Amino acid sequence: MRNQYDEGKGNSELLIKTDENTLLPCKAILFIDWKFTVNETIYNNSIASLIGTSIKTAISNSYKPIAFPAIICTKSILSARLKAKSMINALKHELENKRSMILIAKIVVLQSSEFLSDIYKDEVESTSA
Repeated sequence: MRNQYDEGKGNSELLIKTDENTLLPCKAILFIDWKFTVNETIYNNSIASLIGTSIKTAISNSYKPIAFPAIICTKSILSARLKAKSMINALKHELENKRSMILIAKIVVLQSSEFLSDIYKDEVESTSA
């Protein structure tokens, strides 16, 4: 996989399919060139674009479950709550637009990050209400 990544560096999108020789529990990893910004409006739009591109790629490759890492960016002035809300709203919007399809979207938070996990759970619950 490292060779595939190195060969595809510089592409705005890079989909690397995994095989039985990798230790990863996924069928593919999508790398998208994404730049963090502290401008809240630009950030929200960029997250929406990132989520939309990821879901379109998953659909076009017949991947039903899709997972996203929780965005942390610890040195940011944007709060973790704002980041979680932006990501969850973008996911909700994309999934609502794809109601005719069966998709499972997950946000993955490291076990060691209980604080971040709680923030994402709170935002999911407030968005679902």
